[in-house]
Amino acid sequence: EQGVGIVGGLDPELGRHLGQPDGVGVGEHDALDAVETLKDRGVEGADAPNSNDPKLHIPPATEPWNVPNGSIHDTDRNDPKSNSSRAKAGVYSPVMTAPVGLAVIGLGRMGMVHVTALADVAEIDVVAVCDVRDEALAAAAALHRGATTYREASAAMAHPGTEAVLLATPTPSHAHLTERALLSGLLVLSEKPLAFDPVVTRLLGRLAGEAALVLQIGYWRRFAPPWHAAREALRSGRVGNPVMLRLSQWDAEPPPVEFCDPAVSGGLAVDCGVHEFDLAAWLTGRRIVALREEALPIVDPAIEAVGDVDNLLVVAELEG
Repeated sequence: EQGVGIVGGLDPELGRHLGQPDGVGVGEHDALDAVETLKDRGVEGADAPNSNDPKLHIPPATEPWNVPNGSIHDTDRNDPKSNSSRAKAGVYSPVMTAPVGLAVIGLGRMGMVHVTALADVAEIDVVAVCDVRDEALAAAAALHRGATTYREASAAMAHPGTEAVLLATPTPSHAHLTERALLSGLLVLSEKPLAFDPVVTRLLGRLAGEAALVLQIGYWRRFAPPWHAAREALRSGRVGNPVMLRLSQWDAEPPPVEFCDPAVSGGLAVDCGVHEFDLAAWLTGRRIVALREEALPIVDPAIEAVGDVDNLLVVAELEG
């Protein structure tokens, strides 16, 4: 499959080369830039710091997802033993075994979806699973009999035979764990969003590029046949010149109120909206240039009380 959704320009139509100043996969770039325009909703972390700020630093995640040591700005890029230095010298490339040894970190709703699906994937060997809940670890281990269970992310990353990590931990921990995994020379698939801050996302993209490692965001719709068929119909001109694209999603029940807190999930515009923002750009090949939004708190007042809404209508204007 083409690397659509990979941070960096593995697909020349969708990505930008990681060595460029603006290097980040078009999906996460467009999605985060779109969310930026919604920052007036008060989504915590929506304001990006000055990209020229030399003190920019990924804040460590809270326990148990905190992994000590290492940040983008204290990495020794000149260390001849580091992945980034070897990549610059043209001598580094990730060696893939068959199957690939994978550590799954985070076994909540999406984490369990992943480990369940991976039970039928011969190309992946789940060698380690990590969570803080015994029942989640037991359920994952039952699906992958050879997997070692861990309660600390750093231990799972260091498990012998781990070549890649799948991060399905709480959203605020994605950036920190991604950074730690890349610095450890691991391939990364992170649940969306990668970070609340577009600048941090771009820095992680550059870090992956310097180390010649794959960093992919979980925009699964790009790999689903119906969405591919819709994209092909749009791109081939079979449906004429599109003037409106309607995208929607919903859950049967609202998530827990604690999760709806923008400081935890980014809120509805981030946690769910990134899929729509990503698809709008991916399907049409056009960037989002303006947004109008209407917050609709019509189901659960408790969600509004934590600073989010249970329904959101967004009208996006695309370039061209």
